[in-house]
Amino acid sequence: MSQPTLDASTTADEAAKIYASDIRGKVVLVTGASPKSLAYEMVNSIVPHQPRVVILAGWDQPGNDQAVSQFREMAPDVEYRTLVVNFASLASVRAAAKEVNGYDFPIDVLVLSAGRMATPYALTEDGFETQFGTNYLGPFAFTNLIKQRVLAAASPRIVDYDPWLAYGQSKTAVLLFAGGLNERWGGVKSFAVNPGSVFGTGLGAHIPPQELINAGFLNEDGTPSSKFPWKPPHAGAAVYVVAAFSPDLEPSKGVYLVDCQQKDELARPYAVDQDNARRLWAMSEEMVGEKFEFV
Repeated sequence: MSQPTLDASTTADEAAKIYASDIRGKVVLVTGASPKSLAYEMVNSIVPHQPRVVILAGWDQPGNDQAVSQFREMAPDVEYRTLVVNFASLASVRAAAKEVNGYDFPIDVLVLSAGRMATPYALTEDGFETQFGTNYLGPFAFTNLIKQRVLAAASPRIVDYDPWLAYGQSKTAVLLFAGGLNERWGGVKSFAVNPGSVFGTGLGAHIPPQELINAGFLNEDGTPSSKFPWKPPHAGAAVYVVAAFSPDLEPSKGVYLVDCQQKDELARPYAVDQDNARRLWAMSEEMVGEKFEFV
């Protein structure tokens, strides 16, 4: 369904003001909300609108504490919790999921945004390629392991982001995961988001600047080229807010959000194919060594 007045130029703050009543009172778990990240921008935009609890899941406790300190200055009445999780480690994922399952409240919104992009080739401690393990397989296991906390919510929502989607690559796992969740988890609404090409986050730290200059993405001085449709972080994060809180979104109308709108027609057909989603789900279960049943 079209989201009136929202487009590529919409900021996270603008979207949060539109959905303020949908944010109020919610429990929101966000991964990867470190400073300079899109998830940080999303949280920064929603805390003034009084979510009940915000859980920040990050790589280390000092980073989590820094983010909480900054958010608390803006919205001191919100309850903040932190969670340490390394998505490149299934043992860490399982430990974090166990902690979440001990909460005495449901998770209304789960935002998966702890991504890695263009890192040198390496393997996770479980033997998977780092980007695949961190961006997809770890979040796949974490989400399924906290299923009961999510499904305890009245209208649960899951938002997932693969950084490669935003840079025109052919990665499809996150889109297929969204489709698989919608099929398997009764009552959940799951979406994959593409924030566009965002300048000013730390996500592309492993890409040599000269490569971006040579490709025409950056000017010779390293500033963003006007010939490329760069977005600032506060605009890139808007699609997170829409996917997480818009009451108008229905997965039957599309699971892929671009420029704050549902646009499955922009996805490769195989990335929104349910047979492919089922095959990927079965393969993912084999890789993490655990079966996750239909609800």
